[in-house]
Order: sequence, then structure tokens, then C-alpha cells
Amino acid sequence: MAYQALYRKYRPLDFTNVVGQEAVVKTLKNALENSKTSHAYMFSGPRGTGKTTIAKILAKTINCLDPHDGICCGKCKNCLSIASNECTDIIEIDAASNNGVDEIREIRNKINLVPSELKYKVYIIDEVHMLSIGAFNALLKTLEEPPEHVVFILATTDPHKVPITIISRCQCFEFKRISDAEIIDRLAYVCKQENIEIEEAVLQKIAKISEGGMRDALGILDKAASYCNDKITLSDFNQINGLVDYEYKEQFLDFIYQKDVVQLLQKIDDLYQSGKDLIVFIQDIMELLRDKMIRFYTKKEESYPINFIISLIHELNQLLVDCKNVNSVKVLLETSLLGFINGNVDSKRETDSPVTHEPKVVPLTSIPSQKVDIVQPVKPEKVEVKKEEEKSIANPEKLVSKEAEEDPKWLENYFRVCDAVVNNTFASAKKEYLLFIKEKFQQLNDFVLDRSYGAAACYLIDSQVRAAGERFMIVTCNYESVLERGTKLLYVMEELIEKITGHRYKIAIITNQMWEEEKKKFIARKNSGEKYELQEVPEMILPNVTTTEVENSSSDDIVHQAIALFGEDIVKIQ
Repeated sequence: MAYQALYRKYRPLDFTNVVGQEAVVKTLKNALENSKTSHAYMFSGPRGTGKTTIAKILAKTINCLDPHDGICCGKCKNCLSIASNECTDIIEIDAASNNGVDEIREIRNKINLVPSELKYKVYIIDEVHMLSIGAFNALLKTLEEPPEHVVFILATTDPHKVPITIISRCQCFEFKRISDAEIIDRLAYVCKQENIEIEEAVLQKIAKISEGGMRDALGILDKAASYCNDKITLSDFNQINGLVDYEYKEQFLDFIYQKDVVQLLQKIDDLYQSGKDLIVFIQDIMELLRDKMIRFYTKKEESYPINFIISLIHELNQLLVDCKNVNSVKVLLETSLLGFINGNVDSKRETDSPVTHEPKVVPLTSIPSQKVDIVQPVKPEKVEVKKEEEKSIANPEKLVSKEAEEDPKWLENYFRVCDAVVNNTFASAKKEYLLFIKEKFQQLNDFVLDRSYGAAACYLIDSQVRAAGERFMIVTCNYESVLERGTKLLYVMEELIEKITGHRYKIAIITNQMWEEEKKKFIARKNSGEKYELQEVPEMILPNVTTTEVENSSSDDIVHQAIALFGEDIVKIQ
């Protein structure tokens, strides 16, 4: 007999051998025990998770002459006929290659014919999302009211591409990815049956690479077994699949950390010359860094400073995004890592402070400028405080007293400014302005750990930019409480946006509900031909904080709070 691939040889023949889909199996078994089978099923989920396998088991079980507890006997003539693929009443259709109207019409023309040997005629349509619109329409009526002797089982990896009219006529089951532990157990069982010697580390690696697909895992094992006549080692496995050893990745990280440019470039060139997939290698390095970061926070193990790990993860993640638009991944990898070690991080072990990236100031070269008179807010008077030694910067929000927070005049003053900024945003709004701002907002992640701008960066990341003019923008949040918190960070946010864009913007923070109302007003005015005109922006005055209040607080923290909120140039320290 010809050799049979492992994923075919060890395909489950009944529900008892199915791995990783307990919920689906239990539901189908209970339905079969209680004679509540449906006329149409839809199985959806990732590849290799058992959709077609369970479809065949279900087709066998509903036609079994002697089932027990929802399990087919596997011995009757119907079970044997189906298992040998000789039964004409089980029809498998690959929708990827038979996706036209004619194929579905042929099903509809033959569907009224009674089964030749089984109780039910079962149509298994694999990759059903590949059917054309015409084919779906042809299937619709048949699927809704099929004859009693017909059962449809549809399988797909992309259920969102299937029309809702088809889905609503089926009993739907969602298949999950199979866990690594379940894949390892199954692979170990197969290895034992096939007398394959394999290291435990290889089984773990296969489970990780297969991404929850049992078919992929068995296929990878099959290839490894063909390569190695003796024991399958991790080194052999990496050689087969073009992967890199753990020690190699550790050396690569060390060269980045030590800023050893010569050795680093040599490592990259070795990878390239040996035909390794550099994108897969970058992903492996990110996973290694992720593991190190988790060990740092859970077990307090420090192989590298945490700021170095986080910064390098961000750099490699951006590198993967950029790889989609370049011809040479090798050149991009080299230039990105050289730029990282030479300018973007201080990798000395003694330094463990959060990394901050200072972005370059990029002018709006592609955006036409307009002359807009912007009234700058009046800075508050100097606050004189006494200080003995400097400590870390605290949250600038704490500088605003509780009485000031409850003062309705504070928010009234803010909304007067906000109305003017909203008006000016609509008056000068253009799509290219909005796209420019959204692109620059990607740099906010670099400031999340920054002591001066961290709170403002987090606030802006959680918000949404709705519209932007030449020097104005509208930012929305979900709740009024979040809005009020944003008003206390307004100056810091405007400074941060100036850092990442090179231009000073006035920001209006409003809730999503307010935005919908403003949008309706804008549409109504536009339809009526009424235009927005630029207007003067009122002064924005912070709540008063007296010297006494400041001195009564923790003096060391207040100094830094004052600097964070007002700026060093107006805070006089004695």
C-alpha cells in the first residue's frame, strides 16, 4: 500500500477521537442522541481545526445503523461504505473550484432524488465563502426548505464572507484553535504509534508554529520524520524549517545591546546568505523579547533593562509594518537596527529610566497655509515655592485644587474657548489636515513612558481625532468625566502635539455625543450655504492656585507638578 500522510492516517473516525473541539462535539452528540439533527449546518474556524473531519463524522453518524450515545459503530455496512469513500450519497464539493451557478443548480436538480443506499444524502461544501453571489442565490431556496432526506454541511474559514441570508438558515458552530498542550499530546501519541523518536522541545516548537491547527502540526511532524532517520532534534528541526537556534538569537540581542555594529551586520548577512526568512526571524526576536519582558515583571529576572526591551519591541514592530513596502528586507533591517542603537536608546545597564524618543519637527510642506490669528492663552503668574532637592515629576492634575475642580466657572470658561476652536476647525478643515494629524499621532506611543508627557499621550491615544484645520483640531472622548480630566491636561497636550507635528494647535475636547450634534449643525449649515468664519479664540485661564496652597502640599512633588503644568520658565524655585 502507498504511504499515507500522517494527517490523513490519524484523522479521527468518530467523535471520541476528536481533539480540541469539546463544545462542538458535545452539542452534536446530544442532538444525535435526541434525534434533533438539523437540515443545515455551518462550521467556521481557522484552518486545520477539524471542520471537514467533523463534517464527515457527522455524515457517518446520522447514517449509522447502530449508533450508541451519539457515536457511530464503525462496523455496519453504512459506516464501512462511508469510510472507504465508496458511498455516492455523501457528496463533497470544493467551492473554491466549483463556485459557479451551474454547479449549485445541478445540486438543486438532483436534490429530490432519494439516497441510493443511506438514510440521508449529505452535501459537504468546503470553503463555501468562495461561492459567487449567483451561486449563493441559487443555493438559498434549496437550503431553506430541503427534502427530509438531505442534510447540508457548509465549512468555511471566512464566515464574514458568507451572506447573512445563508448563515441564518444554518445551525452554526465556531471552531476554536487547538491548544498547544492538546497538540503536543496528540503528536506524542502519533510518534509513539509510528516509532518516531523526538525531543520534547521539538514538539513544543511544532505546536507553536502550527498556530492551533492539528493538520499543520501533523504535516510538519511528517516532514521532520522524513528528514531524520534517528531522533528528531531541535537543531535538525530548525535546519529543516529555516529557523534560528535560541543561542543565535541571544547573541543577536547581545550585539544590539552592546552596540557591536560589525558583529551585528555579520549576523544579518549570515542569515541572508543561508536563505533564512528575515521576517520570520524578526518575529522570533520579538517573541524572545516578549518572554524576557514577562519574566522581568513576573519573576524579577533582568537579562536586559526593561526600557531597552520595550523600545526594541516597538522598533521591530514598526520594522515589520515597513517590510510590506520595501524590496529588500535585509537593507531595512540593517538600517533600522543601526539607527536604533546609535540614536534612539541608551543601552547602558546602569540606566533603567524610561526611554523617550524626541521626534523630528516635520513642517506641513504639503499642506497650504492660511493666515489665522490665534490668541495664545495668558500664562499664569509665577508660583514661588521652596525646594530642597528634586524628585520625579508627579501628575500635573493634582495641582488643581478640589475647590477649583468644582468651580462651574472653570468649565464655562473652557467651553467658551472650545466653541471658538470648534468653529475655527470647521472653518479651515481639510481632509489632508486630518490625515496629517492621524499619521503624526502614531508617535504618541513613544511618549507613554515620558515623565512630562505620559498622561497627555495616554489621554490622546484613548481619544479620537474627528476633524482638523490648519492650526485647530477636535478630539472626542466617551464621557463628560473624561472630558473634564482632559481640560486639565490641555496645555500639556498642546505642547506634546507641537513636539510631534512642529506646529502649535488649539484643541477642542468634546464628548462623542457633542460631536454628533456639532456634525449635524455643520451639515445643516453646509446644505444651507452658510459658511464658518474664523473668529477670535478667548483666553484660557487655569483655576487659581495660591502660594499658600502650594506650600501646604508636599513641596518636592508640587515643584515638579508646577513645572509639568506651567513650564520651567515661569516657576521660580527658592
